[in-house]
Amino acid sequence: MKTILSTFQQEDKDHIKTVLSFMGILHTSDVTPEWIKETDIVCNSSLFIDEDKDVLETQLDPSILPDFLLFHNKDHNSTDPSLFPESVRDSIENIRNAYLDPSNNRTWIIAFSGGKDSTLLGICVWLAVKDLPSHQRKRKILFLTSDTGLEHKQMQEYMEDCVVKINDAAAEAGFGMIQSYLVKPRFQDRFGPKVIGRGMPLPTPQNPNQWCTDNWKIKPVNDFIKNHLETSGEVVIFTGGRDDESEHREDSLDRNGGDTFIFPKMENGKEAKGQYMSFPIQHIRNEELWYTLKQFKNSDFPWGISYQQLYDLYENTGECPMQLTTNNSNCGNSRNGCTICLMPKDDKMLEYFSKQKQEWADHMIILRTKIRTVLFDAYFRRNPSKFKIKHDLDQYNAFIEDKHEVKTERNFKGKGATAKRRAYNEERRNDQASWERKSQPLLAGTSPVYPDNALGSHSLEARIFLLKNVLYYQKLAGLTLVSDEEIPYILECWKEEFHWEYNEEDVKPEPVERDEVLVLKKDYRINRGQVTTIQNLVLPEEHDYKSGKIRILNENRNSPYRYLYYIHRDFGGSETSIIDHLTRSELETGKTIPYFFNNAWKTNEDGGITYWNRVGFVMVIEGNPFLEARDDYREEAWELVDSYIKSGEQEEETFSWAQSMNR
Repeated sequence: MKTILSTFQQEDKDHIKTVLSFMGILHTSDVTPEWIKETDIVCNSSLFIDEDKDVLETQLDPSILPDFLLFHNKDHNSTDPSLFPESVRDSIENIRNAYLDPSNNRTWIIAFSGGKDSTLLGICVWLAVKDLPSHQRKRKILFLTSDTGLEHKQMQEYMEDCVVKINDAAAEAGFGMIQSYLVKPRFQDRFGPKVIGRGMPLPTPQNPNQWCTDNWKIKPVNDFIKNHLETSGEVVIFTGGRDDESEHREDSLDRNGGDTFIFPKMENGKEAKGQYMSFPIQHIRNEELWYTLKQFKNSDFPWGISYQQLYDLYENTGECPMQLTTNNSNCGNSRNGCTICLMPKDDKMLEYFSKQKQEWADHMIILRTKIRTVLFDAYFRRNPSKFKIKHDLDQYNAFIEDKHEVKTERNFKGKGATAKRRAYNEERRNDQASWERKSQPLLAGTSPVYPDNALGSHSLEARIFLLKNVLYYQKLAGLTLVSDEEIPYILECWKEEFHWEYNEEDVKPEPVERDEVLVLKKDYRINRGQVTTIQNLVLPEEHDYKSGKIRILNENRNSPYRYLYYIHRDFGGSETSIIDHLTRSELETGKTIPYFFNNAWKTNEDGGITYWNRVGFVMVIEGNPFLEARDDYREEAWELVDSYIKSGEQEEETFSWAQSMNR
């Protein structure tokens, strides 16, 4: 077999096979994984043809060929751009033309992660300027790599190697305009200070606000750009975004730039001053990308990193970029992410390394599992969320309005938006005034709470749990998720927020278990099944499904019984004053008790209402298995809650809480 023919669509290959058979040209499509690794094949839509490449090209009528067709000889690689796919050649040409544009002297910033997309982008940029005369190579090109500090070992070493070698290769080639930088998150935004110090929970599919991407990747780059803007005036940010990554990514790229090569960067609907964007490889398909990268198999990328290093990076995460598939699907789409990321349910990357007998991955799997297990434990989370404290306290009246509707109306955009918002705000003020005329608080100075408290930051107990486990498992794994310089900052956060006092036990690296967790739904009912893992948890009347029936979760004859109670207490004051009170209780006792807001009222003879606020505390009391003793344990729960509330009272207060009306 002398020639290999590759297409990127199975139907194109089938069509070519028919043509070859009609012409009597011998061919076979028996492609094996061994052939894939030894040749330039990208996927299994390839043919081996018993004919010389030059002769074959003259025999086939160009009109019958698909848009992208590769002829190449076995064991042949070429880094000659003229032999790259047309889409790659077009990208190189577009980059070169933009670089030579005399209308501006904007600095170029290449977002470079070292992955497949940014590597191809870097190759295209390098080749675009490589042969330009020195007097035309004046525009600065800055390769920018963001290091979260949480990547796996191979990725960390690979990124650092890329940064050094890009600078070395640029210096050797006389490319004084090319420099490479490694940027890191702001100290206070790193994993240790942010999550363990200030208690910010990691994002999950249930709570998908990916603040970590913003803090650990985007902000460091933006800070670099901001500093550079002060000296250069304008920059163009090049990224490796491609349509082929996903339909969502394709839509996003089209919305932001479409087919315009360089366009203004948008922030909050407005053009960012001095910043432009470009997606030079947007239309390059996966197969074209990997084919181009593989041309460097027998050489290095322009900056001295070998193709094999990049290939191993993907293969070692369980993703073979060139593989046989039964459905001819694309591969090469997964990402190398943070080792503790909780967005995927199972971390395939860590699992792959574990299967390869790399012990560090086993330690990180254990740590990741522990972090995920306690993430929604009600006793490991404070109440309410910091967002609510900052933005939502005492802003909404649950008796007459829905918070989400108010926010929707306030944020209305479009034709006549200003007038519509003004009319809505006026209507809302009138509704509030009407309600106040018909209603009165049980105690002066009371305003109604809004009953939707969300879980907030991690409790002190949770942060101690995280620090001890992270320090222990990172040492076993040979990684540094939390550095020595970050620990004093973490401890200072604890002192400031919880009045924590230093002790060796809380900072000792050791494995800490928490096998039994209490997970609550939004309505503060128990999240049953495999989520709440407390053994022999006896649910209260609120959870009875049939009259008189007792429900016990996770029955285990070897564990004691735990009784769950909702203890309601009535408060005057506002959301702010109640939260301040219960925060003092938390600090005074050193305990975090889950609680939620609710409204209480009675109807007056004149048709109006008298209202007050109600706080529900979630208590778990350990006891013996005699269910008839439930009332005794309820009394114990009452006393604990009353003591907790009383500990937060201030001397000058004449009223802070009332006994429950239904006790």
